[in-house]
Amino acid sequence: MNRIPHIAVLLGTARTGRNSEHVARYIVDTLQKDARVDVALYDVRDYVQERTIPTWQPGDETNATAPWREVAKKADAFIMVLPEYNHGYPGEWKMVIDQAGPEYIGKPVMEVGVSTGPFMGARVIEHVRPVLVYLGLVSTNAPLYVGNVGDFVTADEVTRDAQYKEKIMKSLHILLAYESRLHGINAELQ
Repeated sequence: MNRIPHIAVLLGTARTGRNSEHVARYIVDTLQKDARVDVALYDVRDYVQERTIPTWQPGDETNATAPWREVAKKADAFIMVLPEYNHGYPGEWKMVIDQAGPEYIGKPVMEVGVSTGPFMGARVIEHVRPVLVYLGLVSTNAPLYVGNVGDFVTADEVTRDAQYKEKIMKSLHILLAYESRLHGINAELQ
């Protein structure tokens, strides 16, 4: 029986008018057509707390982080869709990602950098990788870059597909290769 991995696509900003939401939804829509994966979109708006709550926090506060920890536990792999804000990542993404710990260990992650300019979110990916590695996630080193996101938002589906579909599918292939290998290693360790 073939196992179908669950991929959690996290939209990493709660900003009003966020263009990266279009990118995240396009990725999810594209991947939902692939029978090899179960994919779902998760929004930081649904998980962010009013302050950072560490994973070791006792009592009722850990109940506030339980929903994100459940998502992280269920996920076999992650895709982080991150807009570049002032050469860095959104604060609410960091607050959400810090709500889990052991749930991430040994799972692959693909980063998607989004920017309004021509650098295509390269700087945000550069900044999130050390955080992801520290949390025990394994970067596939197959990021997707979406620059000039306004053009992406206004493009029709044919134009988007021509520019991004093949790249997304190549990145998915790499993500699944990592997930398969890491799943086997993690199973042996248990």
